[in-house]
Amino acid sequence: MKNTIEACVAFDFKGQHHVLCIDLDLDQAMSAAGALPPIHALIARHNHIDTYSYEYEMMLAEAIQIRRATGAVKDFIHEGRLDVAAFEDHWRETKALAALRDIARRNLQVDALDRQPALKAALLAAYRLGESAGQRR
Repeated sequence: MKNTIEACVAFDFKGQHHVLCIDLDLDQAMSAAGALPPIHALIARHNHIDTYSYEYEMMLAEAIQIRRATGAVKDFIHEGRLDVAAFEDHWRETKALAALRDIARRNLQVDALDRQPALKAALLAAYRLGESAGQRR
């Protein structure tokens, strides 16, 4: 299931109360950048607010509230707040495990990687080692 949210921020500016929202496809955002972009900035751009303005500064002072969510991201929302780091880690691991399941199926004829926790852990460790080696270059 797709990971989507409706993210909103409520703030006051020039005597008016604003509630601005945006619908986000988190899978698309993570695939594009490997991390979620700053949600305040996305809401601002979507609502034609300059990110170098006092209005944006007022918006930044308020927390993002998640109103709706679909997919695994729901597990990372507590009291309307998204734990971005935990969701990003989960998303990356889910993507890595999908690739590793495919590798295990094609090369080792293992159809149920979850039933072989030692092999799963070894493949995941090798994946992470390769990933960290690539980041050091």
